[in-house]
Amino acid sequence: MSSPKAALVHVPLNPFNGDSPHSTERGREMIERKKRRCEIDIFADILYLAKKGGIKKTTIVYKANLNFKIVEGFLSSLLEGGLIEFSDKLYETTDKGGTFLHHYKEIQKLTTIEPV
Repeated sequence: MSSPKAALVHVPLNPFNGDSPHSTERGREMIERKKRRCEIDIFADILYLAKKGGIKKTTIVYKANLNFKIVEGFLSSLLEGGLIEFSDKLYETTDKGGTFLHHYKEIQKLTTIEPV
């Protein structure tokens, strides 16, 4: 004899009784994931990836969650600014890029708001 299968019931959030995506941990995580990164955040992501030694463009694309066309533009800007260098098919963060990352981390510390 087979056991009865449990039915999944969808219970929608009711904003009139205090339910909201913000009221649950999962809801907050979903909202956090939807935030878009600004250019500076993407620059920092790429520089951080290339800081640990040389890295290929393909690895940057996948680890930074970007596409090749977008990565091309960011890498061009980083190369022109002297924040990253390219040799032997690998990108590596320069000292100037390391300074950028240091300041980026300091700004993050200053702008991080603790939950109440």
